[in-house]
Amino acid sequence: TRCLMLFHGPERSGKKHAAVTLAETLAVPLHVIDMSEFSEAHSVSGLFGPPPGYVGFGMGGRLTEPVRRSPACVLVLERIDRAHPAVMASVMAALESGTASDSAGRRASFAAATVVMTSVPDESGGGGIGFMQRDGGAATVGLPGVADLCDAVVRFDGLDREALKAVAEARLSAFLDHLRAGGYRVDMDAGVAETVALEAEKSGGGAAAVERAFRKVADEAVANASNMTVRIPSGKGGMER
Repeated sequence: TRCLMLFHGPERSGKKHAAVTLAETLAVPLHVIDMSEFSEAHSVSGLFGPPPGYVGFGMGGRLTEPVRRSPACVLVLERIDRAHPAVMASVMAALESGTASDSAGRRASFAAATVVMTSVPDESGGGGIGFMQRDGGAATVGLPGVADLCDAVVRFDGLDREALKAVAEARLSAFLDHLRAGGYRVDMDAGVAETVALEAEKSGGGAAAVERAFRKVADEAVANASNMTVRIPSGKGGMER
């Protein structure tokens, strides 16, 4: 059954990370579309495929082709609030009907897809197309019918250091499981997650910053592995195994 959710919150609050984790948990493909690329009305052809006679006809659209090829997937429509109203209306019509056809007439069904839209609050306080805060802070949308179409509207707050640390701990745990499954012995300092979170905070915060800091730690640890032993230092005292 198709599931449609709206993740609403400030930049670097973990919306995309949550969608990635959802796809990993469901063990399905993840497809991400940056909707800020569709800020002009004519750009809708990119989602459903160019019309006959235009370059790219028959190759499918960025919205329809991934779902047609892998119906059970997580489809992220990132920054839906930046899409042109006409583009947003076309996307909403496709999601509401549950199916969409590309310019070549090939049908894509959203029946087994989990669709996640992300949006950022309008900090200017202005109205119009986009998203705003009302009803005690619940995330709603300015375009009629969008919020009503969602099965869930999830509000995200900014990530503080403890939240960044929790994200780092989850990534490290999965990394350690992967290493141990491969037969490696792991020596890890206590406080690695805290160090990763601190580095992420210094570079602007957010789940993406945690991922970058974690990848640096993980890549260095693997590169320096010796005798099937991976050492993960934190720069602090204490050792976990």
